Amino acid sequence: MKKFILNFLICISPSLIIFLTLEVVAESIPNSYRYKREWIECNGKGVSTIILGNSHTFDGIQPLLMDSAFNLSNSAQGLEYDRYLLKFAYEKCTNLKTVILSLDYMNLFMISPENAEDHRLVYYTIYLGYDKHSRFSKYGY
Repeated sequence: MKKFILNFLICISPSLIIFLTLEVVAESIPNSYRYKREWIECNGKGVSTIILGNSHTFDGIQPLLMDSAFNLSNSAQGLEYDRYLLKFAYEKCTNLKTVILSLDYMNLFMISPENAEDHRLVYYTIYLGYDKHSRFSKYGY
């Protein structure tokens, strides 16, 4: 039995190494979630207005036309994510005075991550530190 387990580990180790390497490479690809976290961490002290919400505020409100504003909204972002991002931004943005939050019919269908698009939860977990679910849960991949 020990010989079988040893041979099994030897056979599966190249696949495991390839999988882990691909996972690290995939997480290092630039995306909007990582960009927003890094931007807030570097420039948060100068932000006085945060924009939260779903794709309606992501596409509909232009923070460049406002004085010291930043848009933290994303497509299919529910209220639970907005609450987490507001907490995240509040810690980083010491001059925060205004929060713009989109409330529309889409929010009725995205009350929690379980009801929203599950595949997006992993982005909030990896890039923004949202820790409601483990990386090894069904929402972790």
